[in-house]
Amino acid sequence: MSENLGFLDHATIAVNELEASRHFYGELLGLVEIPRRFYISAPGTWFLAGDREIHLLVRPNDDKLTGSYHIAFRCNDVAKKVSDLESAGVKISGYPSVRTDGTIQAYIEDPSGNRIELQQRPS
Repeated sequence: MSENLGFLDHATIAVNELEASRHFYGELLGLVEIPRRFYISAPGTWFLAGDREIHLLVRPNDDKLTGSYHIAFRCNDVAKKVSDLESAGVKISGYPSVRTDGTIQAYIEDPSGNRIELQQRPS
């Protein structure tokens, strides 16, 4: 039997416009941009989210993705973060709601239409 996975190492996200995505992930979400550790021919950039990596790669012209894929970030106050992001013009695709386990979640979209879940776990 294979070893169980214990954590998310990184997520790779296809983006349409690198600079708009760099602004969204770096300035609006507050992630730290880091150097790419190895060569990939596609243009892009990497960010650090806690101790995990988010890799943004420019979407090839023929690549079509559905909106069903998403990544999730925890935050301390989902409602406040959603309000701040909405004020900055970010598309909110699911306003804060409480799941049956007490987690508050909301969904937003980056400039390329990728879905991002924001979640606040109960204390």
